Amino acid sequence: MHGCPDRTPQVLAGELVTTMLGSGAVVLRDGRLHAGADQAPVPAAALRVPYSRDWPPA
Repeated sequence: MHGCPDRTPQVLAGELVTTMLGSGAVVLRDGRLHAGADQAPVPAAALRVPYSRDWPPA
């Protein structure tokens, strides 16, 4: 494992879920995790982005 060799993926996932529950980013409803924010529709135009091969060179 890269970054933190003392943490297993399960421990890291548990910490992330606990933090997200505490902040309200996710909520527990009927035994399942759900996004804490309401869904907002995304305009179709926002999804029309160039693929990386179309981006100008850096």
